[in-house]
Amino acid sequence: MIRNRIAVLQLDPSAESASRVSEMLRGPIGWAFSHSHVTSMRDAIQFIEGRTPDAILLAWPDETEAIDALMELRERCPEAAILLVLDNDDFEIATKALRLGAQDVLQVGEIRGPELSRSLVFSCERQRVQEKTKALTLEDELTGLYNQRGFYTLAAEYARIARETSKGMVILFIDLDGLKAINDRYGHTEGSRAIIAAGGVLETTFRETDLIARWGGDEFAVLLMETEETGREQILDRLNSVLMRFNTKMRRGYDLAMSVGFARFNPEDPRPVEVLIKEADENMYKEKRSRKVARED
Repeated sequence: MIRNRIAVLQLDPSAESASRVSEMLRGPIGWAFSHSHVTSMRDAIQFIEGRTPDAILLAWPDETEAIDALMELRERCPEAAILLVLDNDDFEIATKALRLGAQDVLQVGEIRGPELSRSLVFSCERQRVQEKTKALTLEDELTGLYNQRGFYTLAAEYARIARETSKGMVILFIDLDGLKAINDRYGHTEGSRAIIAAGGVLETTFRETDLIARWGGDEFAVLLMETEETGREQILDRLNSVLMRFNTKMRRGYDLAMSVGFARFNPEDPRPVEVLIKEADENMYKEKRSRKVARED
């Protein structure tokens, strides 16, 4: 059932526009709305860190900046329905926004109370259904790799086979270094390209039978059955070789780099995959810290 109260956050540099929207949402339109207004991306981030709005009205004069803001808000607040408000009827920008996760695109001159309320209600319901559907899928939407649910589902089967065949498994937890710097310098569109490229690097590095997942954000996990070729140094050599080839070929203004943590599944003393993931994650951060200390020395 659609909730009959919707919390709306409006990101808009115009106080006058925000006042008009607030007035529209107080009209006799059959739905109760709470309306909050911020004028900067920094204030929007601070707002959503404290509470999650049901919908975000994103109005920004510069269309390129609006797309970057859309991607950042989508990443930071995936539960909210985002509606992009444009000054004109730009079909290309509108199409791009919808492809990147906006639920609707509105024109400033065409916004009226009843139409705005319906758009907000329907957008929130579509977002709710999409989030519910995504929770049931096994695939990461951005990279096409497995997501956490897919990883754990298949890892349970891998662990069963490992126990029955008395084979070990290696679990890697991997962080894409420097994603925040890429986002800050080049925008979130390029940040998403970097995440997709990192997934491609991992697919090139590992075998089709290995389990590769995007854990979320800039993190990935890999599970592989233990063989003569799955030693720590061998894996790192292969990964670094693929990264070097990618960086030499692409030359995007930045290089992809990764930090890797390892954990081993012992079939004679099996530990849950969740525990091994945590161990690999901790080892990855130890490696990251040790590299930082080495650079400072």
